[in-house]
Amino acid sequence: LSQAARRALADKLYEKRKTGALEVERVVRAALAETSFVVDANAETANGDASGARISRARRAIFGLVSLLADEFVSHESANRRKGGLLGLAAIVVGLERGLGEAKRDGDDGDDGDDGFSRRETFEENHTKTRLERDALRLTVPPVLAAFRDPDARVRYYACEAMYNIVKTARGGVLSLTEKESEKEGSDAEKNADARGGDDSAADAASFSFLRRLFDASCDLSADADADVQNAAHLLDGLVKDVVSETFEEANDSSRSNDGFGGKFDVGAALVSAIASRAETSGEKNTSVKSRHATYASSRDPYARQFLIGWIVALDATPQVDALALLPEFFDGLLRMLSDPNREIRAQADGCLRTFLTEIKAAFDGDDDDADAAGSFRRRRVEVARLSATLERHTKSADEFTRVTAVTWLREFIALAGREGGRGESDEKKANAKHRNGAPVKFASSTGSVARVAEMTRAVLPCLSHAEAKVR
Repeated sequence: LSQAARRALADKLYEKRKTGALEVERVVRAALAETSFVVDANAETANGDASGARISRARRAIFGLVSLLADEFVSHESANRRKGGLLGLAAIVVGLERGLGEAKRDGDDGDDGDDGFSRRETFEENHTKTRLERDALRLTVPPVLAAFRDPDARVRYYACEAMYNIVKTARGGVLSLTEKESEKEGSDAEKNADARGGDDSAADAASFSFLRRLFDASCDLSADADADVQNAAHLLDGLVKDVVSETFEEANDSSRSNDGFGGKFDVGAALVSAIASRAETSGEKNTSVKSRHATYASSRDPYARQFLIGWIVALDATPQVDALALLPEFFDGLLRMLSDPNREIRAQADGCLRTFLTEIKAAFDGDDDDADAAGSFRRRRVEVARLSATLERHTKSADEFTRVTAVTWLREFIALAGREGGRGESDEKKANAKHRNGAPVKFASSTGSVARVAEMTRAVLPCLSHAEAKVR
């Protein structure tokens, strides 16, 4: 990077910093233009693979540029240099994406071999490009995310702008990345997770995903004291929602969630984990249980809670996401928001809960004779037992609105339990009539609601003597 470009990146004027960022993009594209990604069996020389050497030079050039911007600009004490460094990091991703796109078009112009050898070349070429892009993103994104906590409001604003451009360029490639130091470490972690169980593997990936870090940072900025930063965070959040929706659609089309970088990652698990942690902590006054949760105090801010509700509504509106099955993860946090001092937050949380209750009741409706399998599946995915256990705790809430809501939900669940019991008896009679030996057939409750009627009743009984008429 030329000295003129470095001076431009550190300038106090935005236009000059923008000029420096364009020079960064040009350098990246030039490095890629000199690189051949096509694997040629005849390119082997005494010094090794010529194309491989050029790829290594391009990697060193690009990664060196990332290190320069991260160390000498983003980490500098001058706010103007930090702003310029953020613009430069985003320019690297833009230049990488455009440069790789141009290399792909150049590769498509080549002739195909008659022996099918070009198919292997295309696979290896794409794999090399994808690996380069993935590794560059893993180096570029963390400094930008760290700038979200910068003490200077303008730096935080430009961090949002840089991340917006990165996400807009790389799309799902950013959101599906996890913080693995190396491929070997990643494979070892996956093996250990497989030994513990698939759920732990998903949880570990969600905890160390860039999507989780971006979600937490955006939640903090949604409650930022600076209005410009709030607006920038809002625009970034809208883009992330669009990209997440695209990711779910692509995963649904391929019938398997694949991050496109040769690894497996569950975007839904990362989102639910982030929402659950934030929503749960949003109702706690003391958030010092774990040091990494210390910053979650901002989740009690009305803007942060509005941010969380917006994501819950977005997940529920996504056809590829089974929001009812995920509801127990953030149900407690939603109920806590009913006692928020801000009336608008209470109304939004109540509206979200009403929607979920309507969907749960709809899952138990329908003609079972016409769609036994479908009806059974809808009922199975609603974990009434876990939801009711949470509701039982909130019947003791000091907030009247929360207690009324909890009792209302329990009343509906008890009604569902009665219907489930009647359905179970009817199904048992049908099965016994068809059973050759006449032995009784026992049906277990698919939702667990029948088993918890006693606990639900125990929680509701004290409300009969409550001072407030609504609770009674």
